[in-house]
Amino acid sequence: MSESERGRYMVDREQMDPRWPTHSCPKEFWEELGRTIAKFAFLEDCLKRANLAITATRKYESVEEATDAFRSWQRSLEKSLDESLGELSKRLVDALSEDDRFRQEYVTKLETKLKRVADWRNALCHGAWVDYDEKSGQATLRHWPRKGWREQSEQPISRADLAAIGHDAVDITWRVIEAVTSNGIQFPGSEGPGEPAWPSHPG
Repeated sequence: MSESERGRYMVDREQMDPRWPTHSCPKEFWEELGRTIAKFAFLEDCLKRANLAITATRKYESVEEATDAFRSWQRSLEKSLDESLGELSKRLVDALSEDDRFRQEYVTKLETKLKRVADWRNALCHGAWVDYDEKSGQATLRHWPRKGWREQSEQPISRADLAAIGHDAVDITWRVIEAVTSNGIQFPGSEGPGEPAWPSHPG
Protein backbone atom coordinates (compact mmCIF):
# COMPACT_ATOMS: atom_id res chain seq x y z
CA MET A 1 0.00 0.00 0.00
CA SER A 2 1.12 3.57 -0.58
CA GLU A 3 0.09 6.63 1.41
CA SER A 4 -1.30 9.46 -0.67
CA GLU A 5 -2.49 11.56 2.27
CA ARG A 6 -2.16 11.05 5.97
CA GLY A 7 -4.38 8.12 6.94
CA ARG A 8 -5.49 7.48 3.33
CA TYR A 9 -3.87 4.52 1.57
CA MET A 10 -3.98 3.42 -2.05
CA VAL A 11 -3.00 0.18 -3.78
CA ASP A 12 0.54 0.46 -5.16
CA ARG A 13 -0.32 -0.95 -8.58
CA GLU A 14 3.22 -0.74 -9.95
CA GLN A 15 4.45 -3.15 -7.28
CA MET A 16 1.73 -5.72 -7.89
CA ASP A 17 2.36 -8.94 -9.78
CA PRO A 18 0.50 -8.56 -13.12
CA ARG A 19 -1.02 -12.02 -12.54
CA TRP A 20 -2.47 -11.01 -9.15
CA PRO A 21 -4.58 -12.48 -7.56
CA THR A 22 -3.86 -15.73 -9.43
CA HIS A 23 -0.07 -15.46 -9.11
CA SER A 24 0.38 -17.86 -6.18
CA CYS A 25 -0.83 -21.06 -7.85
CA PRO A 26 1.02 -22.75 -10.73
CA LYS A 27 -0.58 -22.65 -14.16
CA GLU A 28 -1.28 -26.40 -13.98
CA PHE A 29 -3.58 -25.78 -11.03
CA TRP A 30 -5.56 -23.14 -12.90
CA GLU A 31 -5.76 -25.37 -15.95
CA GLU A 32 -7.33 -28.13 -13.86
CA LEU A 33 -9.77 -25.65 -12.33
CA GLY A 34 -10.71 -24.35 -15.78
CA ARG A 35 -11.30 -27.86 -17.11
CA THR A 36 -13.48 -28.70 -14.11
CA ILE A 37 -15.62 -25.60 -14.53
CA ALA A 38 -15.95 -26.32 -18.26
CA LYS A 39 -17.34 -29.76 -17.33
CA PHE A 40 -19.98 -28.08 -15.15
CA ALA A 41 -21.00 -25.91 -18.11
CA PHE A 42 -21.32 -28.95 -20.39
CA LEU A 43 -23.44 -30.70 -17.75
CA GLU A 44 -25.76 -27.67 -17.63
CA ASP A 45 -26.17 -27.87 -21.41
CA CYS A 46 -26.99 -31.59 -21.18
CA LEU A 47 -29.52 -30.97 -18.41
CA LYS A 48 -31.38 -28.50 -20.63
CA ARG A 49 -31.45 -30.98 -23.50
CA ALA A 50 -32.45 -33.90 -21.29
CA ASN A 51 -35.30 -31.92 -19.76
CA LEU A 52 -36.50 -31.08 -23.26
CA ALA A 53 -36.40 -34.72 -24.37
CA ILE A 54 -38.06 -36.13 -21.22
CA THR A 55 -40.90 -33.60 -21.08
CA ALA A 56 -41.51 -33.76 -24.85
CA THR A 57 -41.98 -37.54 -24.82
CA ARG A 58 -43.96 -37.98 -21.61
CA LYS A 59 -47.30 -39.76 -22.07
CA TYR A 60 -50.50 -38.37 -20.59
CA GLU A 61 -53.75 -40.00 -19.56
CA SER A 62 -55.98 -37.74 -21.62
CA VAL A 63 -55.94 -35.10 -24.34
CA GLU A 64 -57.02 -32.51 -21.77
CA GLU A 65 -54.08 -33.31 -19.51
CA ALA A 66 -51.65 -33.14 -22.43
CA THR A 67 -53.13 -29.84 -23.60
CA ASP A 68 -52.74 -28.28 -20.16
CA ALA A 69 -49.13 -29.48 -19.96
CA PHE A 70 -48.34 -28.13 -23.41
CA ARG A 71 -49.56 -24.66 -22.49
CA SER A 72 -46.86 -24.28 -19.83
CA TRP A 73 -44.21 -26.36 -21.61
CA GLN A 74 -42.78 -23.62 -23.83
CA ARG A 75 -42.61 -21.09 -20.99
CA SER A 76 -40.87 -23.66 -18.82
CA LEU A 77 -38.28 -24.44 -21.49
CA GLU A 78 -37.58 -20.76 -22.15
CA LYS A 79 -37.09 -20.13 -18.43
CA SER A 80 -34.62 -23.00 -18.18
CA LEU A 81 -32.28 -21.34 -20.68
CA ASP A 82 -31.19 -18.84 -18.00
CA GLU A 83 -31.00 -21.27 -15.08
CA SER A 84 -27.84 -22.51 -13.38
CA LEU A 85 -26.84 -26.06 -12.46
CA GLY A 86 -28.82 -26.32 -9.22
CA GLU A 87 -32.04 -25.03 -10.78
CA LEU A 88 -31.62 -27.18 -13.89
CA SER A 89 -31.01 -30.24 -11.73
CA LYS A 90 -34.21 -29.64 -9.78
CA ARG A 91 -36.14 -29.13 -13.01
CA LEU A 92 -34.96 -32.48 -14.42
CA VAL A 93 -35.53 -34.32 -11.16
CA ASP A 94 -39.10 -32.97 -11.05
CA ALA A 95 -39.68 -34.09 -14.65
CA LEU A 96 -38.36 -37.59 -13.91
CA SER A 97 -40.41 -37.85 -10.70
CA GLU A 98 -43.61 -37.09 -12.60
CA ASP A 99 -42.84 -39.64 -15.32
CA ASP A 100 -43.88 -43.31 -14.96
CA ARG A 101 -40.86 -44.45 -16.98
CA PHE A 102 -38.53 -43.75 -14.05
CA ARG A 103 -38.43 -45.50 -10.69
CA GLN A 104 -38.26 -43.22 -7.66
CA GLU A 105 -35.15 -45.02 -6.39
CA TYR A 106 -33.36 -44.14 -9.62
CA VAL A 107 -34.51 -40.52 -9.43
CA THR A 108 -33.39 -40.19 -5.79
CA LYS A 109 -29.89 -41.47 -6.58
CA LEU A 110 -29.59 -39.12 -9.53
CA GLU A 111 -30.78 -36.20 -7.41
CA THR A 112 -28.16 -36.93 -4.73
CA LYS A 113 -25.34 -37.00 -7.29
CA LEU A 114 -26.56 -33.84 -9.01
CA LYS A 115 -26.77 -31.96 -5.70
CA ARG A 116 -23.20 -32.89 -4.81
CA VAL A 117 -21.89 -31.67 -8.16
CA ALA A 118 -24.01 -28.50 -7.97
CA ASP A 119 -22.57 -27.69 -4.52
CA TRP A 120 -19.04 -28.00 -5.90
CA ARG A 121 -19.95 -25.92 -8.93
CA ASN A 122 -21.12 -23.07 -6.68
CA ALA A 123 -18.03 -23.27 -4.51
CA LEU A 124 -15.52 -23.39 -7.36
CA CYS A 125 -17.23 -20.74 -9.48
CA HIS A 126 -17.98 -18.27 -6.68
CA GLY A 127 -15.28 -18.96 -4.08
CA ALA A 128 -12.01 -17.06 -3.64
CA TRP A 129 -8.56 -18.68 -3.74
CA VAL A 130 -6.72 -17.01 -0.88
CA ASP A 131 -3.59 -19.08 -0.34
CA TYR A 132 -1.35 -21.74 -1.90
CA ASP A 133 1.00 -24.15 -0.15
CA GLU A 134 3.77 -25.37 -2.43
CA LYS A 135 4.65 -28.32 -0.19
CA SER A 136 1.16 -29.85 -0.21
CA GLY A 137 0.15 -28.48 -3.60
CA GLN A 138 -3.09 -27.22 -2.08
CA ALA A 139 -4.82 -23.87 -2.45
CA THR A 140 -7.32 -22.61 0.10
CA LEU A 141 -10.83 -22.07 -1.24
CA ARG A 142 -12.90 -19.56 0.74
CA HIS A 143 -16.61 -19.65 0.09
CA TRP A 144 -20.03 -19.51 1.70
CA PRO A 145 -21.83 -22.87 1.23
CA ARG A 146 -25.22 -21.39 2.10
CA LYS A 147 -26.78 -17.99 2.38
CA GLY A 148 -25.46 -16.21 5.44
CA TRP A 149 -22.07 -14.72 6.18
CA ARG A 150 -21.62 -16.79 9.36
CA GLU A 151 -21.19 -19.98 7.32
CA GLN A 152 -17.89 -19.06 5.69
CA SER A 153 -15.82 -22.13 4.82
CA GLU A 154 -12.11 -22.42 4.04
CA GLN A 155 -11.06 -25.69 2.44
CA PRO A 156 -7.71 -26.87 1.05
CA ILE A 157 -8.03 -28.12 -2.53
CA SER A 158 -5.38 -29.86 -4.66
CA ARG A 159 -5.20 -30.53 -8.40
CA ALA A 160 -6.13 -34.13 -7.63
CA ASP A 161 -9.23 -32.90 -5.79
CA LEU A 162 -10.23 -30.80 -8.78
CA ALA A 163 -9.71 -33.75 -11.11
CA ALA A 164 -11.91 -35.94 -8.90
CA ILE A 165 -14.66 -33.30 -8.84
CA GLY A 166 -14.42 -33.04 -12.62
CA HIS A 167 -14.71 -36.82 -12.90
CA ASP A 168 -17.92 -36.71 -10.83
CA ALA A 169 -19.29 -34.02 -13.16
CA VAL A 170 -18.54 -36.18 -16.20
CA ASP A 171 -20.06 -39.27 -14.56
CA ILE A 172 -23.33 -37.49 -13.77
CA THR A 173 -23.37 -36.05 -17.32
CA TRP A 174 -23.28 -39.60 -18.69
CA ARG A 175 -26.14 -40.56 -16.35
CA VAL A 176 -28.22 -37.60 -17.50
CA ILE A 177 -27.69 -38.58 -21.14
CA GLU A 178 -28.59 -42.20 -20.33
CA ALA A 179 -31.83 -41.10 -18.67
CA VAL A 180 -32.87 -40.11 -22.18
CA THR A 181 -31.24 -42.78 -24.34
CA SER A 182 -32.18 -45.71 -22.08
CA ASN A 183 -35.78 -45.00 -23.02
CA GLY A 184 -35.04 -45.28 -26.73
CA ILE A 185 -34.97 -41.51 -27.27
CA GLN A 186 -32.25 -39.85 -29.29
CA PHE A 187 -30.38 -37.31 -27.18
CA PRO A 188 -31.26 -33.86 -28.56
CA GLY A 189 -28.46 -32.25 -30.55
CA SER A 190 -26.71 -35.56 -31.20
CA GLU A 191 -26.72 -38.07 -34.03
CA GLY A 192 -26.92 -40.99 -31.62
CA PRO A 193 -29.36 -43.90 -31.71
CA GLY A 194 -32.99 -43.72 -30.74
CA GLU A 195 -36.16 -42.02 -31.87
CA PRO A 196 -36.09 -38.20 -32.04
CA ALA A 197 -38.04 -36.47 -29.28
CA TRP A 198 -40.24 -34.97 -31.98
CA PRO A 199 -40.62 -35.85 -35.68
CA SER A 200 -38.77 -33.78 -38.22
CA HIS A 201 -40.76 -32.11 -40.98
CA PRO A 202 -39.60 -31.90 -44.57
CA GLY A 203 -38.40 -28.42 -45.49
